[in-house]
Amino acid sequence: MRSLSVELLTLAEIDRAFPLIAATLPDIQPDEWHSFAARMIGNRGTGTCGILAAQAEGGYLTGLCVYHQIDSIALGRSLLAESFVALDLIDPAVVIDALADALKMTATRQGCARVRAWAPSRRGGLIGHLKASGFVEEGIALNFLCEQPAVPFS
Repeated sequence: MRSLSVELLTLAEIDRAFPLIAATLPDIQPDEWHSFAARMIGNRGTGTCGILAAQAEGGYLTGLCVYHQIDSIALGRSLLAESFVALDLIDPAVVIDALADALKMTATRQGCARVRAWAPSRRGGLIGHLKASGFVEEGIALNFLCEQPAVPFS
């Protein structure tokens, strides 16, 4: 089995990570990604959010996910993971497993009771890999699209 390293994305790696996020979210523009990622990395000092990046032996990025710490009266403090990307021609499951393991360690370090993963229903392969990594389905997420224009990332 190949080995991957998973570390927090740095400011210097933001542009290099754009093709990964664009593969999953094709409507995201480079400047939107850069602004969002820079804000997430800039808030890292609070310890409540970040972007994990998986890197293969050759130094290329193979995956990433964004996480935020959230509080729930029912579930306690949790780490919410979203925007999973696993692009690997050989075995994307290895990338998902590495990201999931890093999320679990991050959650433990931050005193979170659980990791909650959000994955769009159209990403069945991702959902299956997360389940194989120990995640279980709990309920369903419903979204309401507000009519106001989106607040730009700045």
